[in-house]
Amino acid sequence: MGYDWHITRAFVSYESRWFPILGTEVDALVNAEPDLLIPAGTPKRPDFCYVSWTGEAADEDDYLIFQDGRLSRKNPRPAFLRRMAAIAAHLDAWLIGDNCEVYADPTAWERGPAAFATRHFITRGPWHTGENNPPPIHTDEWAALVDTQPDFEWATRIEAVLPSGARPIPCPPTATWTTHPTAHPVPFFMDDDAIQVRNADPPTITRMKALAVPLKAHILDDNAQPA
Repeated sequence: MGYDWHITRAFVSYESRWFPILGTEVDALVNAEPDLLIPAGTPKRPDFCYVSWTGEAADEDDYLIFQDGRLSRKNPRPAFLRRMAAIAAHLDAWLIGDNCEVYADPTAWERGPAAFATRHFITRGPWHTGENNPPPIHTDEWAALVDTQPDFEWATRIEAVLPSGARPIPCPPTATWTTHPTAHPVPFFMDDDAIQVRNADPPTITRMKALAVPLKAHILDDNAQPA
């Protein structure tokens, strides 16, 4: 099985696609770091590539896989893990393990409430998401609904909490509620067959319930309890 480490701008690896490192940033990283390369003859797309470490302390297994907005490696050697930490610093990203701990950070579990968010879901199933749900919420029907909502927009930048602090970064088009009482935009993420909102407060839950009606769906929290 092994244990993966991830260079990511999210606080959990599977949310990296919402807070992505871009392929152009990976290209720039490789161009700036003489001991990194994208091996010739390996697959390369804007959202996928291999990045090999070629430094004196490297061996043939020291490479990263870039996909889903993050750079990852299973069971990296200690020397390569240290190199990954330097790469993460270059990208203003976190180096986290599968359990979300931050490499070499004794305050990893003290990063504030934004780090490990509570979640609520618009879903049609008894659980928030997954293959066992009844008819899933499809991406196209969610997009069609969002397009009819005057208080939503498709945002292409999202606020990420990074080692350097909070700042907006580019992201895939994300349905975003723009009229929250605080005036802070609220992203609604398409999460498999459901819609996820992080740290939803009462006004946000009320807005989620209104959106659930035309979808013939309902709101559940992380424990599959109704909101």
